[in-house]
Amino acid sequence: SIYPETRQAFLSHGVYAPDFGAPADKKLNYAAVCPWLYETIVGGNRTYSFRRPEDLPPEADADRAFLQTVGNRSGLYIPLAAGGVVRHVFAMVSNSAELAWPMRLVDRLQALGRIFQNALRRKRAAEARQVNERQLTEVQRIAGIGSWEWDVATGRVELSSQSVAILGQQVGTFADWITLVHPDDRGRVQQALDPGLAQRPIRHPLDYRVRRSDGTVRVIEHHLETVRTREGSGGRLRGTMQDITERKQRERELEELRKQQLHSERIVQTGVLLASLAHELSQPLTAIRTNAQAALRFLATDALDPQEARAVLTDIIADNKRASEIIATLRRAMRQQDAERAVVDVSEIVLEVLRLLHAEFVSQNVEATSECEPGRYALVDRTQIQQVILNLVMNAVEAMQPLAPGQRHLRVTVAQADPGSLRIVVRDSGVGIAQEDLNRAFDAFWTTKPFGTGMGLPVCKTIVELHGGRIWAEQNDGPGCAFFVVLPAAAKPASAETVGES
Repeated sequence: SIYPETRQAFLSHGVYAPDFGAPADKKLNYAAVCPWLYETIVGGNRTYSFRRPEDLPPEADADRAFLQTVGNRSGLYIPLAAGGVVRHVFAMVSNSAELAWPMRLVDRLQALGRIFQNALRRKRAAEARQVNERQLTEVQRIAGIGSWEWDVATGRVELSSQSVAILGQQVGTFADWITLVHPDDRGRVQQALDPGLAQRPIRHPLDYRVRRSDGTVRVIEHHLETVRTREGSGGRLRGTMQDITERKQRERELEELRKQQLHSERIVQTGVLLASLAHELSQPLTAIRTNAQAALRFLATDALDPQEARAVLTDIIADNKRASEIIATLRRAMRQQDAERAVVDVSEIVLEVLRLLHAEFVSQNVEATSECEPGRYALVDRTQIQQVILNLVMNAVEAMQPLAPGQRHLRVTVAQADPGSLRIVVRDSGVGIAQEDLNRAFDAFWTTKPFGTGMGLPVCKTIVELHGGRIWAEQNDGPGCAFFVVLPAAAKPASAETVGES
């Protein structure tokens, strides 16, 4: 074997007469010890033979000296090229006699050399294929992605080992596979595959549920495409499959979290309006009721027409009571309830929100990083603080939408502010807030968003202040701005678990 890059020769296959053993050094810097032979055979891609070393030309003195040192009295060298580059040399040498190399023999040996070359090429290709298959299997295992192929004509399905692990069992035919699909999803799956059955090009993702042999239901995502085949030979579909059950669960949790956020904002917004309404109307309504009751007392003295006046005043009292009951009912519904507070690691809450928003960061091309010091405990309502972080992070993501994808950077940190408090910072590279508007950012109904309600940051402020903390915004030295939340620190509970940096 020849290594043109290093100009070395390696004895990969050799046959020797009984009286001669194989040389001890199999790898040789052939271009250095036999420069003329190397350039003639390898560089010139030319067959060369000599009957005795003395037949070599004068410029091959170094080659002649080496051949005499190793005892080569006669030799034949046939280069075997692949892609125009000599990769092997089929060599025959004699250490016992001077031999002639007739062309008839050389031609036969060249044919034999090509047979050896093809065998080596097939062996090397087979070894490379085995290495690739092992690497592919390992990559699929690490990524949790399996591959599959379906021969529509025969119905046979070929699965990788990772696909078998995902489905929980081996399947050999499409009929076996489709029985694993959840009954409620089979029609949709079959409809998605129909274009492939008709050999029309399809390439799209498909998710569905499967019921494994152990009774568990998993959500599978397929990415498939049609493989073009000869006319009339039937179609083939191939693709990948991945178990996305946990991802779907996180998406549902995120959607539920968003619904809770919107619901909370509506409640707070309505509560603010109702609190103001109740304050403005409680005194006039009380006065109306008092006046109406006085009118009834006048009626008792026959100062007014009893029948007509009584009906009117009774209606006033009834309307008054009805309005008061409506206001009281709504105020009770919107009243701030006692928070379910516990000592928790705020870093854990922040990292949980960032994990939930991972898909959002990917879809919005946001580079999100965090530095959350472990053991930053506070006595808080977990859901409410989660809502604050979620609102601030989503505001940051929206503020970076006008930027190019590579310019969208988000960083969230949790650290000790002072011995008695901890600080959360949500910093973005977005469009920012004008200096004169920083103090207005937390006012109800004030917003920079075209379709915003202006209640997100007031909700955050309400929650933070109910926990005895503070929240404010500052401009960055560069683009964007940062929101700071400071909360009173608490001692670590006995059963707490710490959270590391990410």
